[in-house]
Amino acid sequence: MTQVEERQINQPADPQIITSLQELIKAHIQSIQNLKKENKEAKEMIEDMVTNDAVYKEKSKVYEESKREIERLRAGIMAQPFLLELADNRKTRSSELREKQLFLSDYLLEYNRLTQATQLELFEGEITEIIKSAKVLRKRKK
Repeated sequence: MTQVEERQINQPADPQIITSLQELIKAHIQSIQNLKKENKEAKEMIEDMVTNDAVYKEKSKVYEESKREIERLRAGIMAQPFLLELADNRKTRSSELREKQLFLSDYLLEYNRLTQATQLELFEGEITEIIKSAKVLRKRKK
């Protein structure tokens, strides 16, 4: 890294740039919220139109009865000890996978921060790209 780049990284950001960036973020969040609202309203209108159709209502009723029968059959099959154990093992592995993915994300971000690298060579010379992602979540009320 050059001295100019170091100074740019270590210099405090211009307050006007930060304010502009905050406004841009707020505008995009508002736009995303509006699009989500419009999509939700359109989905509800479509669903209302479909569910109010007489033929659809009749076929849905038959479908729901069949679905309940299939669920009863599945529950009976899944009650076998071997399948219960297999399902429990799968659930444990899924939890472990999520945990390992979170750790990997942390490690990649730290690697990127320390090296400024955006790529990482893995097994047998495979080159992978490090992607950063950020989200805005509402703060939970206590």
